[in-house]
Amino acid sequence: MRAKDIHEVMTLQSDYAKAQMSVIQTRAKERGSLVQPFAQVAVKSSHKGQRGARMVGAFFDSNGLISIERVANRFGMSKV
Repeated sequence: MRAKDIHEVMTLQSDYAKAQMSVIQTRAKERGSLVQPFAQVAVKSSHKGQRGARMVGAFFDSNGLISIERVANRFGMSKV
């Protein structure tokens, strides 16, 4: 695609940036919906002692990172 003038260049760039921000926003919402149940369990489990700590610990992988797959499986969600 070729722009005819600077105004068209700026319009095309602006449209592209808006589209990219929309994609980023959608992905952030999807990831947030996966993390939210984990956060709720973490808060609830902090009041339950060791049993809750083991439950929350089950969501971490061997590297100490949260496993999205484990969270999704636990709450019956699909990975995005």
